Amino acid sequence: MANILVVDDDTNILEVIQTRLEANGYFVQPHADPQEALDSLREKDFDVIVSDVRMPQIDGIEFLRRVRNLRLGIPVILLTAYGTIPSAVEAVKEGAFDYLTKPFQGKQLLQIVGKALAERGRCREASETAEGKYFPGVYGISVRMKALFPMLERIIPTDSTVLIQGESGTGKELIAQMIHFNGPRGKERFVIMDCGATPGTLIESELFGHAKGSFTNATETRKGLVELADRGTLFLDEISSLPLELQPRLLRVLQEGEIKRVGENQMRKVDVRVLAATNVDLQERVKRGLFRMDLFYRLAVLKVGLPPLRERPEDIPLLAEYFLQNFSRKMKKEPMRFEEGAVEPLCRYAWPGNVRELKNIIEAGVVFSKGTILGLRDLRLAGMPMEPAAIGIRESSQEELHAGGSLPAVLENLEKRIILKALEKNNWVQKDAAEQLGISPRVLCYKIKKLEIDIGRLQLEEDLQDPLAGEERPRRPDSSS
Repeated sequence: MANILVVDDDTNILEVIQTRLEANGYFVQPHADPQEALDSLREKDFDVIVSDVRMPQIDGIEFLRRVRNLRLGIPVILLTAYGTIPSAVEAVKEGAFDYLTKPFQGKQLLQIVGKALAERGRCREASETAEGKYFPGVYGISVRMKALFPMLERIIPTDSTVLIQGESGTGKELIAQMIHFNGPRGKERFVIMDCGATPGTLIESELFGHAKGSFTNATETRKGLVELADRGTLFLDEISSLPLELQPRLLRVLQEGEIKRVGENQMRKVDVRVLAATNVDLQERVKRGLFRMDLFYRLAVLKVGLPPLRERPEDIPLLAEYFLQNFSRKMKKEPMRFEEGAVEPLCRYAWPGNVRELKNIIEAGVVFSKGTILGLRDLRLAGMPMEPAAIGIRESSQEELHAGGSLPAVLENLEKRIILKALEKNNWVQKDAAEQLGISPRVLCYKIKKLEIDIGRLQLEEDLQDPLAGEERPRRPDSSS
């Protein structure tokens, strides 16, 4: 039996909706006060939320935002009068599942609730199976990503804390989801606290909860996110933003499994696995006295480093194809494909916003495309820089770019250029180049032969172009050393 949370300050409408839904076998929890409804979300699991838009104190749009901040993945259906339809449409853009215009028929309500439950079921199934395509941002064929998977396989079954490090947009939250949903706590809650987006004055209450009357507007006793994640996982995003004065309290959670709500003296036991993420150097913040050393070491029992997308260009065609199919399906378009030559600019771009930026560009490109082919024009309209200066690398020759448009050819071309760049940077010493690439010298030697890289000829060409050629200079080490 599905659990449905209904919120409407009009008790008559509330009763009508409750009666209709319960008559069709649903369990309904009604609330006339949206704050009480938010408190219920912290106490119980719900499958769908039905909420009015126009309510005092907290309107439906703000209620939607607060529900989304809890990251519970519950579909929200909004009820709106005719005059507030534009607000409801905007709310759908912000993440509401759909909206109904008052007055509506009971059959309409049941139909849209049924669709929301089906969507909820698909999301849960995807979370439970945790197949690779559900977390595209953490999968790839590059050496760096392949090295990550065996490490994750060892991390997932444990209860140890994990510190996930990487630039913004590299997929840190996806890594955390992967660890949670594939682990022993996967059936329990995955709760997210964004330390960077939460005002410092609210972080303590959000994390640890508070007692009624403990501060202004504390009209009810509330659990914090740590308690909400009991038996599950708490993901602390941008942990570097956690105020210094609150860090000892988090340390106590990690060491003793205890919390104390704001305004209470009672210690409460919790069983939580903590995953944390940061895009800054936490050790540097420790040196500057901005982060506690003991908390750093307690968080970094296990460390996962995510490479930026520019360091794994082999993965770009794979990710781009995934996003293309995903968004064309969501937008109810026919299966799409890339125009010949459209993938190459994606592979040459530096992607300062990493996987998130790639995802946004492909989504916008799908919107602008008129047919089933995503071309360079669509990518330009989506905001993709096409000039060499914007891409951040030199213009490749026609011979380098000749890849025939097929994925294997594009990947082989990219692999060859990456290896050549590493060899040049390491003065053609294969051992050093292999270390930089994260592969063994034997594997590098195999790839050099496979890709027909003539090191001797390339060294000679470099010597002829070197202004020091013919003058006395340090002897180049043997390339196989």
